[in-house]
Amino acid sequence: LFTVTPGKQYTLSSVAIQIEDNAPLVTPGLKKKTGLRVGDGAVSKAILDGEKSILAALQEEGYVWAGAKDRKITVDHATTLVAVEYILIAGPAARFGPVVVNGPESLDPAVVLREIPWKEGDLLRKSALEKARAQLTRRGLFSLVQVEPDPSARNQAVVPVVVTVTDRKHRTIALGLHYRSDEGPGAEVLWENRNMFDKGHRLTLQSQVSSIEQNASAQYELPGFMREDQTLTLHFKMANESPDAYESESLDTGIWLERRLSSQLTLGTGPDLRLSHVTERFTEDTYFLLGLPVELNWDTRDDRLNPVAGGMLKIHSAPYVDLNNADTTFFKNEINYSAYHDFSDDKDLVLAARLRIGMTQGESLEDVPADIRFYAGGG
Repeated sequence: LFTVTPGKQYTLSSVAIQIEDNAPLVTPGLKKKTGLRVGDGAVSKAILDGEKSILAALQEEGYVWAGAKDRKITVDHATTLVAVEYILIAGPAARFGPVVVNGPESLDPAVVLREIPWKEGDLLRKSALEKARAQLTRRGLFSLVQVEPDPSARNQAVVPVVVTVTDRKHRTIALGLHYRSDEGPGAEVLWENRNMFDKGHRLTLQSQVSSIEQNASAQYELPGFMREDQTLTLHFKMANESPDAYESESLDTGIWLERRLSSQLTLGTGPDLRLSHVTERFTEDTYFLLGLPVELNWDTRDDRLNPVAGGMLKIHSAPYVDLNNADTTFFKNEINYSAYHDFSDDKDLVLAARLRIGMTQGESLEDVPADIRFYAGGG
């Protein structure tokens, strides 16, 4: 059994910042970055976090070598007031210099350089370094990625950036089994090479089998196609489908070009050819569809693998013409939105919701191939 006597609460009487080598950097906006307010409780963790926030703000404005020189905490026990003073060194504002790539001999530096989000001469911001690290990690080629200013250029106005990467195994084999209430049992197999020809190209071969669908597909992805923010994907799929509404045998192939407009926004388009033989209610039809889908993605999720906040909006529209019957033309439009909200501080209780809206235009329902239509419900 413990008895705790909390005593009086100490409060902040003043918060000051001193930057010895660049006093004009001390602005009201910088002081707000501490998150400390006069009259608040003097919590040691908040005081330490305030210093980290100031340094992060300076490093985001090019002062990459900013650091803490001293921290003065003055406590008046008679009045229970605490005065805080941060004493910092900013160093010179720095700009990005050349990028130096350290990695295995087989690595083509272009694989790394196309993921760099800045241009030489831009203001050196810590967030840009983090963005480059995240983009390189997302490529799946490396087990370790470090993106850091060259320490030998400390306190210089132009700073090279050293990117150090460690290879991970480029090939993956995955096997899976599943059971779904509408399809029953199923299986899938995947083989992937994420570094074809040592250029960071990705080849994925995949096959899925269930009671209502059997398919095999191949996809070849070329990141950095013609410009750093573009990816070209070649895809092919053959499938046999037999849900309650129809039976279909199809071949689908196409080209997809996607451009990253911002960290959250991507736009993609590309031609698609689909040959299918569809049986529906004792009638059989063969379709040879040419499509030109366009897709806009807006991704505000905090984490792509385990989101607890934000959302994902996908707007997809595709015009089709049947090359076997040029009079048959229609649009297939679809909107998908997923949203996430965390009801707890430790991310244990997350609400996830999804909305999907689809519509076909241009032809009557009977003239749209059964394996292209939208369906609701399940068996």
